[in-house]
Amino acid sequence: MVLVLWFMLLLTAVSGWMQEFDAFWGEEWLQRLHELTADAVMIAVTIHVAAVLLMQRLTAAPLIRAMITGRREAWRGCPQRALRT
Repeated sequence: MVLVLWFMLLLTAVSGWMQEFDAFWGEEWLQRLHELTADAVMIAVTIHVAAVLLMQRLTAAPLIRAMITGRREAWRGCPQRALRT
């Protein structure tokens, strides 16, 4: 999911940047691509946030803290071998 988000953000940025060039100015396909990728990013972000909140509630894992700090702590019910990834 994260790779999809990064790719779609990159595609949105590149298509927006390309619209500034004279060669692509006013091209309908490029405007449509930019619009579709921006919408896809918003949908993917919504799904990602909803999945994180759901999984945090179901597993009692501190996922949001782990995403902010970049460190994952052991939580109840998690075998230690699962943390060695």
